[in-house]
Amino acid sequence: MKKNYSLIAMVIVTLALGLGVSNAYAQATQGLCISSFTYEIDPATTGSTYHWGIDDGTEGTDWTISSTTGTTTEIDWKVAGTYSLWSQETNEYGCVGPKGYVTVTVSDRPETPNLENSICSATQAGGTVDVVDLQLASGFSKYVFKGLVKGANITAAAGNAVLTAGDEVTDIDIIKNDAYTNAGTAVEDVVYTFAPYSATCGDVEGAEFTVTVHVYPEVKAPTIKF
Repeated sequence: MKKNYSLIAMVIVTLALGLGVSNAYAQATQGLCISSFTYEIDPATTGSTYHWGIDDGTEGTDWTISSTTGTTTEIDWKVAGTYSLWSQETNEYGCVGPKGYVTVTVSDRPETPNLENSICSATQAGGTVDVVDLQLASGFSKYVFKGLVKGANITAAAGNAVLTAGDEVTDIDIIKNDAYTNAGTAVEDVVYTFAPYSATCGDVEGAEFTVTVHVYPEVKAPTIKF
């Protein structure tokens, strides 16, 4: 199931513009994943106007900018790469100052492959015991639990992990020992959904991934005739 994972966050970036007109100022660097961010001139000079621009990439393909004038603008960073974002002040007398720059390094969103496993019904021998043994991958700061869907004949064991949508998990080993009983006659699934967060590019939410557990039907005790 494909979803749109656009994330909008506010970043206040100070673009202190100098007095000379011959120099450009590189004030800051920013690292983030593909996402939308809002930038603000802080502080802004009363009576001045501000213009925004990006020196690298192609508008509409690599990025889009909500406005090229004003004290704030929102940029949707679409493609990984390094970009030079700038703003330039024109004061109330029409004098134009130097550009203030922020070097923005955009990385791809974190991704984790979908996982699956098959287990016997709870308390029954055979098959795989563990639901899943998933460690927090390198470069990720956390996972966020999004939800769980299970088949109509599936019952969760009393000792299963208790997770609520939005819970932050730093080790999905928490579901390793979850167990389920399948009272039906066919294999039914339990599907956990998580979203990874990157520790290296602004702690931005990545594409959701699933952990699918196939639960075999419960084996009944045989009837012995005599």
